[in-house]
Amino acid sequence: ILCLLVLNFLSFNIFSQDKIYFDVKTKLAEKSNFVPAKIGVIHFLSNSDKYGVKEFGEDYSLWLKGYKTSQEEYKIKIEFTLEIHTPAMFREGRLLKKDNIFVTYDIRDSLTIKNPGLLKELNKSVNKINDELLLEVYYCGKESIEHIEDMIKAIKD
Repeated sequence: ILCLLVLNFLSFNIFSQDKIYFDVKTKLAEKSNFVPAKIGVIHFLSNSDKYGVKEFGEDYSLWLKGYKTSQEEYKIKIEFTLEIHTPAMFREGRLLKKDNIFVTYDIRDSLTIKNPGLLKELNKSVNKINDELLLEVYYCGKESIEHIEDMIKAIKD
């Protein structure tokens, strides 16, 4: 019986696919600019089957850097860099992969049409932020998770 339990434990650990965990970070000087984008990234990572967020014991540190935004009429353009580093408590760790994120959206868009569950969930957890910021949360998070997926594949290969 003991042998069967050990074999069962070993096969579970070998064949189970654990999540990859990130500690999502920003530079202190950019922290306030990144609030909506960081909330979006954390939301999409936390609600993923493959990824999660941890402050300690993470697999990688995920840095958001170089936030730039502009507006033309009703179009908002946001640009920043995602960097995946080795875990590090007080420093950045070793850079493994980076990618530029470009987000463009119309402030007249409605999140209720695109993702009604997200709007309800974010309003509960973020304490009633305005619709324009919710759009930034949504689009930055959605775009980032797609890039994170590609970057992790490149790191693993």
